[in-house]
Amino acid sequence: MQAPITTTTAKRPYAWVPTTYLAEALPNQLVTMISMFLLLDMGVSKDIAAFYIGWLQLPWVLKFLWSPFIDTFKTKRWWILAMEVVICCAFAMCAFMLNAAFWLQALLALFFIIAFSSATHDVAVDGFYVIALTPPEQSLYVGIRNFFYRVGMVVAKFAIVALAGVLMNPDGGAMPVATAWTIALAALAALFAAITAWNFIGVPRTEAPERKHLSAKEVADDLMDTFRVFLRKPHLVSALLFIFLFRFPEAQLNMMTTPFLKDTLANGGLAMTNEQMGMLTGIVGVAGLLIGGIAGGVCVNRHGFSRWLWPMVLSISVPDLVYVYLSTTQVTNLGVIGTCFFIEQLGYGFGFTACSLFLVYFAIGPKSTSVLSICTAIQYAGILVPGMFAGYVCEALGYVRFFWWVCACCAVTAIVSAFIHIDPDYGREK
Repeated sequence: MQAPITTTTAKRPYAWVPTTYLAEALPNQLVTMISMFLLLDMGVSKDIAAFYIGWLQLPWVLKFLWSPFIDTFKTKRWWILAMEVVICCAFAMCAFMLNAAFWLQALLALFFIIAFSSATHDVAVDGFYVIALTPPEQSLYVGIRNFFYRVGMVVAKFAIVALAGVLMNPDGGAMPVATAWTIALAALAALFAAITAWNFIGVPRTEAPERKHLSAKEVADDLMDTFRVFLRKPHLVSALLFIFLFRFPEAQLNMMTTPFLKDTLANGGLAMTNEQMGMLTGIVGVAGLLIGGIAGGVCVNRHGFSRWLWPMVLSISVPDLVYVYLSTTQVTNLGVIGTCFFIEQLGYGFGFTACSLFLVYFAIGPKSTSVLSICTAIQYAGILVPGMFAGYVCEALGYVRFFWWVCACCAVTAIVSAFIHIDPDYGREK
């Protein structure tokens, strides 16, 4: 049973939407991306590291299984703050375990705690977003929440990894690998602690606490009720196909963008340095995402989701052609590369609004938090599965033909978008 909303509604969404979605991104990036750099630097082989990281992603796929606890125990705000405290402590422990003899076992255990806590945090934050904001507010802030999630990715990928790289740089008086990563992870823990402290102030109290203690049978019954509610949703098949396949081309593109930009010219890449990629992604890319994401939310807020669905489908699909151009010409001019990247990220930011908003729209109703967690798990699986095989496809086709393949896959996005059903007035401020 979902805790009722009190008359104290979620005032000042700008005070908590950015920081909760920033907190949602950082632990995910540590487990799924930073961990690869860390394990490789510490001497773990690529195949073993990939195996560990693959298994560590399971909590995000299976998080719907424990989402009934979040609907029935305490409040969404309580879960958000509790998980952020756990994640913050785990970040700090990761930093100080790297010099231990059993560092790998300790790190994997801590990574799993972070993954489980982060997946639980995702459920609570997304559920809080649904119940604390009105539909017009949801459409207005969807671009902002997506933008700050991407900011978290940029901070993790370029600030934390770059910090460790600079500290290990032989030209700058190289530190031992474990020491360099200890400092980088400590910096991440300090940043997350500041975000957590802010959220204790910024996240409003919008729900009456649920004090009922549930037995195992009641929890199981509640989970079955969630599945029944989910399976009885109207137009279920078309919705599931949309959620799982809308990002099918993007999942492959995102996996191969970094290797393409960093690879040598002889191998078909653009031979960019880490510093150039940091500027490209951290400044140009974030600007494109910010403008595109906020524009998407504002457009839906004014005219409704249904009216802007197809412009968003085109927006997330057509700009992928810039990678065909870049891989064909192998241009090395940073201005040209930056312009192409900005166009692609602008289109992605605007088009991704459709995917995010549809999940919220589909979850509205009984057990919205649990239903939304199932939807996000399906969406995550839709990113994980094609992303796992993108490297093999790219290796077989080469960069040019691979990016043509990604553009052809955009037909999948269009097909699944053609069959979904949306209330014409949803998202429009009346």
